[in-house]
Amino acid sequence: MAGTARARLVPRLRAPYRDANDTSYRPALDGVRAVAVLAVIAYHVGWRVPGGFLGVDVFFVLSGYLITGLLLREASGSGRIRLAEFWIRRARRLLPAVLLLLLVCAIVTKETAPLASLPDRRADILSTLFYYGNWHFIDSAQSYFTTYTGVSPLRHMWSLAIEEQFYLLWPLFLAGFMVFVRGWRRALPWLIVAGAAISTALMAVRYQAANPIRSYYGTDTRVHQLLIGAALAALMHLRPALSQNRRARHVAKRVAPVAATIIVASFFTVGDQDAFYYRGGSALFAIVVAVGLWSIETCPKGAVAAALSRSPMRWIGRVSYGLYLWHWPLIVWLAESDRFKGWDQFQLQLFEIAATFAIAAASFYLLECPIRYGTLPWLRDHVRRFVAVASVGIAIPAFLAVQSTQIRLSTAQGQPKIDPVKIAEQLNDKSIVECAPSPFLGDLYGFCEKTAPWDLDPVVVAVAGDSTSLALHPGMYREASKNNWLFVQAGENGCSATPLLFVGSTDPAEVATKANCPRLIPEMLKQVSEAYDPDVWIINDWVASASLMLDDGRLYSYRDGVFK
Repeated sequence: MAGTARARLVPRLRAPYRDANDTSYRPALDGVRAVAVLAVIAYHVGWRVPGGFLGVDVFFVLSGYLITGLLLREASGSGRIRLAEFWIRRARRLLPAVLLLLLVCAIVTKETAPLASLPDRRADILSTLFYYGNWHFIDSAQSYFTTYTGVSPLRHMWSLAIEEQFYLLWPLFLAGFMVFVRGWRRALPWLIVAGAAISTALMAVRYQAANPIRSYYGTDTRVHQLLIGAALAALMHLRPALSQNRRARHVAKRVAPVAATIIVASFFTVGDQDAFYYRGGSALFAIVVAVGLWSIETCPKGAVAAALSRSPMRWIGRVSYGLYLWHWPLIVWLAESDRFKGWDQFQLQLFEIAATFAIAAASFYLLECPIRYGTLPWLRDHVRRFVAVASVGIAIPAFLAVQSTQIRLSTAQGQPKIDPVKIAEQLNDKSIVECAPSPFLGDLYGFCEKTAPWDLDPVVVAVAGDSTSLALHPGMYREASKNNWLFVQAGENGCSATPLLFVGSTDPAEVATKANCPRLIPEMLKQVSEAYDPDVWIINDWVASASLMLDDGRLYSYRDGVFK
């Protein structure tokens, strides 16, 4: 009885190798998933794997290959594609784990997110929930390649948004193509290749060295990798001789190690800012991945396929979806938690990985498998019940996304008012922290970089003043990130940017400390000028109001809502 239950929970785990066109479980493909997710995790935790982001590219090619092969086999067997059944299967596979992640994300946001980040976190959750996250991150200019305080814990979900958009539209396209185009079998591979070429060209055209966000995140600029996988599936399905004769197996046995070497070498050599990647390199890498998939499918007993099919690799591949979902939020949350501030970096990285594996495994066995394979009591494989449960499951994170990102209101004598305690808690914005004191300015004043632009010669914007200049941080940070500026913060609480002394306390120690402000301000301005040569200075405090100075010496004052 126990053996039967286990077989239903994790079906075909020990299935033998099958023919490349068989729908049976192929263990080497789980090994491919394992390689891809391990590369992404290594890239994100900060290990020296500069090309680990290419693991996402591997996932794209593999997804295009598997989904297209499944659809073509169904069409050949029954003469049509059952769209509703396909989408239900995808929902059973993908929704449970991501809904759990979004529930946890909404709770963590409610408890820890600073006030300034609440609109962004709400949009992050909703865009992830409805699978348009990649376009949301384009619109909000959240770079995939920078790490900074306040980064979205759902930033990695851009790739799943693209995959879901593909899962929605590609079956519709194929179903319509088969119905309305005569000789579709002959035309389909060429059409897929043409679509991949157009997408590759769009990635190159839309690429901007100073801001590659649009090129990197866009569905139109990314779909070529999914289509390259789809082209492989179409060729293997419509041209069986490509994978079912002795000569093909002989070639595949020799090609597999070459493709594997190129893929692994790319993880360690390709940079996320390399122009080559955006100007055709991503398509070339996807082709190498497709060749690798063809080789291990055609020669499943070769050395590479055998290595990928080993038990540890198969297991990592099976839980790879959960690993991908949870690794980045854990990295963000643990890095921002005060409990881990004193940890050694390598120690923290190992803890992040261990926690990711533990949560992913629990999610896989306790949530994903029971729903996917219909072993959950009452729900089973009942479609209507699943749709009802899924609808409620989607509504709950959507509701919590709104509720957890609102400032709570309390009522006094029937009139709503903002709860000052709640505001005080939420204003504990960890991103608005003062810079460490400069060694040349004593223990009072400091300045530091707040953004990390990828341009070699970015526009430099420096902000100086007292606490009012620090309060500009959320807006300045957002604009600087969006426009790829280097934002330098040089503010100090209670220390006016004017050479005047303003002391709002009778405490002798504070009076003595603030007395240094007029002396330190000129030195601070000099040091920032020498270190960064700002293109724009923004001087703001409660006395000087707001002034803007350009590097050519022009000075503007803020009056009537504009700088004049």
